Amino acid sequence: MATHTTVSSFTGALAKWPAKVERGQKAAVNAGALHITTHLRATIAAASGDSVLSGVGKKGAKVGARYNVRGTTKDPDALITATGPLHLLERDTKAGYRQWKTRRSRRLSGGLAGPRMAMGHPGTQGKAPFAKGVAAAQPTIGRVMHKAFTAGWGF
Repeated sequence: MATHTTVSSFTGALAKWPAKVERGQKAAVNAGALHITTHLRATIAAASGDSVLSGVGKKGAKVGARYNVRGTTKDPDALITATGPLHLLERDTKAGYRQWKTRRSRRLSGGLAGPRMAMGHPGTQGKAPFAKGVAAAQPTIGRVMHKAFTAGWGF
């Protein structure tokens, strides 16, 4: 920190503080959102294997997380969202039956018992990767945001 010898140098330095605080707020929100999103992506990859759900669509469905920093530099906030059908991993799915409507799909559903009109599904238990990722990021988020907030202040 610089030592000011005159009142004019001190008031000049003091006049720069509001801009530094505004930039620091935006940087802190951005760093915090990136930190949480990184933890979310890691827990989603651990829960799904490779962040692609097999059996969904033709090539599997990619799941993940992303963030968007919104607002002005005076009042920034971040929106962190899940991408893809993450609800299939996050929450429990109910047991039920799947019925086929066409002859072709019925034929393809063959198996040990032969073609059938309906197939039972036992349901699955949710793994909650989004909730676990947020919980894993919480202990360190304060330090990350403080470091980003004070990065350009010179001390």
